[in-house]
Amino acid sequence: EDEASHKFTSHDGVKGWAFLTFRLALFAWFLLAARATAASEGLKLRAFLRRFCLAASVYFLAYPVAMLLLPIFAPCWRRAVLEFMLMVTRICANLWLSSLFLGRGAYFEVSSLGATLLPGGSRSCY
Repeated sequence: EDEASHKFTSHDGVKGWAFLTFRLALFAWFLLAARATAASEGLKLRAFLRRFCLAASVYFLAYPVAMLLLPIFAPCWRRAVLEFMLMVTRICANLWLSSLFLGRGAYFEVSSLGATLLPGGSRSCY
């Protein structure tokens, strides 16, 4: 059945629907965990979590959005379009997430990276 003439990708049929459902379930689980974390922490962490959730949403929802847009393309182009859309959204999400975590921004402020090691000390430049 995987060699059927009407199938152009491995995401057609039951496999595609299962993968789509799994991605949406992971996204819902992520949102629940992020909201629980935001509810128990301060304002600085909430501000960071908003940006983090937005970037992670791009990552988690890339596949479902791509699957919704694929029917507008000819069946022979769907695999290439799907792979291109997923690649572009993953690159964008990874760049966005790396800028959130690796820069001296909101994550640096709310994490222990921004804290001084000495009690009562202030940050110093090296």
